[in-house]
Amino acid sequence: MAFVVGCVRSLATHMKKQPEPHMLTRRILAARWEKSTMSLKRMEKSGQLPFLKLGRDVRYRPEDIERIEREAMVSR
Repeated sequence: MAFVVGCVRSLATHMKKQPEPHMLTRRILAARWEKSTMSLKRMEKSGQLPFLKLGRDVRYRPEDIERIEREAMVSR
């Protein structure tokens, strides 16, 4: 029994140290990129913008957005 309790405590401690990544909403991303929400919907439909559909809500993973932004950078 003590082993199980120790494992549960260890798991709970580990989970507290790993914060949930903050998902971006369509409105937040539209403001960040200075685009309309309709433009983002078109990008989703064309496959240019990966998204998660959670019920009626759409969310974007920060790592996907950061990757797209890195790839869009132009160096002179």
